[in-house]
Amino acid sequence: MTGTEKLIGDVTTWLMILAPVVSGLLIVYFSIRRSAADEMDTKKWNNRIIVAVVSCIGAVLGAA
Repeated sequence: MTGTEKLIGDVTTWLMILAPVVSGLLIVYFSIRRSAADEMDTKKWNNRIIVAVVSCIGAVLGAA
């Protein structure tokens, strides 16, 4: 049982580290794409940025 607890602890620690890093990279990518998009596509990229931020918050809170 202690091995399972340590595994869960390690996974949640890595999730708390990886979620913000991956979300940050996605936000940078989405921002670059938004800057090159036209007016209609800009709204889609804005929505994707918002989804990335909310997902990051959800992942960190879920891991905690």
